[in-house]
Amino acid sequence: MNYWLTTTAVPTSNRFKGLEVIEQADKPEIQTPKPTRAAPLFIDGVKNIQPLMKLLEDVSKGEYKIKILRGDRVKIQPISAESYFTIYKELKANDTEFYSYQLKQDRSFVLKHLHPSTDKEDIKIAIEELHHKVVNVWNIQNSRTKQALPMWNIELEPRENNKDIYNVKYLLHCRISFEAPRPRRVIPQCTNCQDYNHTQKFCNRKPRCVKCAGSHHTSACLRKDRSKEVKCVLCE
Repeated sequence: MNYWLTTTAVPTSNRFKGLEVIEQADKPEIQTPKPTRAAPLFIDGVKNIQPLMKLLEDVSKGEYKIKILRGDRVKIQPISAESYFTIYKELKANDTEFYSYQLKQDRSFVLKHLHPSTDKEDIKIAIEELHHKVVNVWNIQNSRTKQALPMWNIELEPRENNKDIYNVKYLLHCRISFEAPRPRRVIPQCTNCQDYNHTQKFCNRKPRCVKCAGSHHTSACLRKDRSKEVKCVLCE
């Protein structure tokens, strides 16, 4: 099957086609808040950009910018978090070879002074009652003893009000505090495609094996024993 960005065919349709267009009366101009900054998306194998541009316009209506990179790669910069998630979903639905990442700012927080046996769902509900959207919650353990600590990693969906969480002093009737996570000095490496600067969670590329450089996940490799005949995926 041909990769959809090497042909002129466009495997998308306008979801709003056929809907009645309703004329709206002029309304007073309302100042809208500045949209939350979104992460870029990097697309591989773009031999023909026309299908990509049509897909973007169909689903995002100009809420993006495009930059042409080397090696048939294209960078898409969505204008807002909402357009990011829409574009991401459509690219994935079309089996597009691409990767992205999460912006460090305003998405991850450390919740301190909450007992480690607290139910994660209770934490999620309590935070969302404060008008935040929780993506993930997990307890922090001591790296040496693996003992659960009264600290939690909280991952939020990108929103304009995320910084307000620093003002929260009580959660589930407990005196708590939210802090920024400690910055990591290690460059992330994807365990799916083995490339750098992103993780498997945001990678939609074909898998590459770190043992034999084959097009499969490392966990599915038939090579189980150590071997001197190793290959570097990034050098292939």
